[in-house]
Amino acid sequence: MNVYRQHQTREECCPPGAEYGKARRTIGPWGTAARLVAAAGGLAWAVVVPHEHPLLDLPGASSDAVGLLVGLVVAPIVLTLAALARGRSAPRLQLGHGAACAVTVLVVGVAQFYPAATLMTVSAPLVLLAALGRNGCELLAVPNLVLRRDDYLFCLPFSPLDAWERRHQTTASRAGAGIRTE
Repeated sequence: MNVYRQHQTREECCPPGAEYGKARRTIGPWGTAARLVAAAGGLAWAVVVPHEHPLLDLPGASSDAVGLLVGLVVAPIVLTLAALARGRSAPRLQLGHGAACAVTVLVVGVAQFYPAATLMTVSAPLVLLAALGRNGCELLAVPNLVLRRDDYLFCLPFSPLDAWERRHQTTASRAGAGIRTE
């Protein structure tokens, strides 16, 4: 029983995904909608709201054009090169809550200085994840797609929603089949 619980917890943290290019969705309608709403808000915030740091005059920090370019082109290329540095035959990366917290702190820290770039780097891949029906961290969406990998980093806002949706679908399918879920 205890082994089952450990396996169940691991599945909720780092669920197995499908290879990119296959039609299998790993998120449900709630996860898709949540990603699209968050992406729309982040993209609108990056484009519409003026970004000027009150204390620092960093090059490109207040430029929306530079931020959009960095967020849509430079950051995905850098993240893809970082994933490529691991090697194409490297085992699947499965990082849970601790790594997700560290990445979140890093992203929030960078957003203090380069808000438009950070918002674009996070929001644009959310649209890609929603369209493909994939779970995991938006920072790995483009590298996974380009390199045809299935690396996984727990996403603090969306992974709990995805786990709830998987549990709900499993319970509903068992109930529909007449299987008791006690």
